[in-house]
Amino acid sequence: MFVVRVDDRFAMAVFPVEWQVDLEKLIGMLQVEEIRPATFREVERLFPDYDPDAVSPFTNLSQLRTCLDVSLLENESIAFQIGTRRHILRFEIEDFALLSCPCLGDFSSTAPNGDFFIDRHPSEFLV
Repeated sequence: MFVVRVDDRFAMAVFPVEWQVDLEKLIGMLQVEEIRPATFREVERLFPDYDPDAVSPFTNLSQLRTCLDVSLLENESIAFQIGTRRHILRFEIEDFALLSCPCLGDFSSTAPNGDFFIDRHPSEFLV
């Protein structure tokens, strides 16, 4: 899962942890002008009570749109950190979809070299 800046708001992209997001596909899917990874500071401001690396899709459902990669629908369940790196919550995939009401799309794929999402360290996005 990754928090992204979508035009002038934020959203959550939920995809397999070992895969990478294709931002161009996500732009087309959401029909927006621009998407970029949220900076650590932006995530800290959005979720001051949570570890920026462990924000869950249920942290703030009323304000953030959730986008779920369709590849996850092949799994029986989904697990993610909830607020800290030590706490993990597992849901049946159907229950997760019912609770989060995500937009579904094909926006991630296996990383060609095993890298996660981007080839830059997240600290480079600090502003």
